[in-house]
Amino acid sequence: MTENNQTAGNRVDGIEFNLCRGDSFAAPDRFTDNQFANCAAPASATVTVRNNQIRNIGTGTDGSDGIDFSIGDGANLTAVLENNVIENISDAGITVDIVSSAAPVANPTADITIRGNQIRNIFNDDAIKLESNSAGQVVLNIENNNIQNIGGTPSAHDGIDLEFTTTAASSTPARVRIVGNQLSNVSDRGIEIDTEKNAQLQLEVSNNTIQTTAGGEAVRLRARNNSRLNTIVSNNTLTQGNPATPSLELQANNNSTLCANVLRNVQTNGSGFNLLRSNVATLRIVDFPNLSSNNGGVPITASLGVINITIATFNAAPPSGCTFP
Repeated sequence: MTENNQTAGNRVDGIEFNLCRGDSFAAPDRFTDNQFANCAAPASATVTVRNNQIRNIGTGTDGSDGIDFSIGDGANLTAVLENNVIENISDAGITVDIVSSAAPVANPTADITIRGNQIRNIFNDDAIKLESNSAGQVVLNIENNNIQNIGGTPSAHDGIDLEFTTTAASSTPARVRIVGNQLSNVSDRGIEIDTEKNAQLQLEVSNNTIQTTAGGEAVRLRARNNSRLNTIVSNNTLTQGNPATPSLELQANNNSTLCANVLRNVQTNGSGFNLLRSNVATLRIVDFPNLSSNNGGVPITASLGVINITIATFNAAPPSGCTFP
């Protein structure tokens, strides 16, 4: 359709919710007509999406998502996405976009729970995807979802893919829990988390079972630019379809800082854990000398310059900035 600056062939998602996404976000994939959805003052919404059957959305690579949430300047969103069946989707299963302009009326904020959903047969994007460039706080809980058969034709995609980036000099750390999920037959990474520019993130990845095919790592956590990522990775079962590919990769680049406590994980297939540090980045690992034995004897490959946080220091007072979730 073509109407009031919209473009022909706009995608149609299964369920879509937008708050404060109007003219200031004009793009071919715009969300509204010119008359709607800018927020001159902060606006809040509480949304529950529960017990829906969302099937056979889109064809080919038309960009149709199962559930699509998008918020912009001034938005404050509280949302629960729970016990839905999402299958046979041409683009992402669940996608969340949190977009801030350079001078927002208020930084967008969100508190989102994605729990107990069945997400399968996602063809051209990730099962669960979030992108945020807001300096406002984002709280995200991804719990007890069953994710199957993600991507692979024509290209590989992730099970859970989250990206946090902001140019704001001072931002509120995002808080994310990824707990108790079952991921199988994922064509690229099971879980991929990126922090960029000045973003800050407190992350827990625990009690997940992740099986990927021959794509990327079962879990990759990466900090870039001046960002900071603090994480606990524990009690996960990691199966990488390619035995020459790491099941877990932690990566700190540029001037970023990544602090990690990695323990009681089990690798059933893969080449081990890979720790990458480049430029002047800081990569700190709790009990680094015992990282292998703390994770079932998994092989460890590490760049020079990885810094050990002793158990005594971790229990007493972790290094400045390494505030674990």
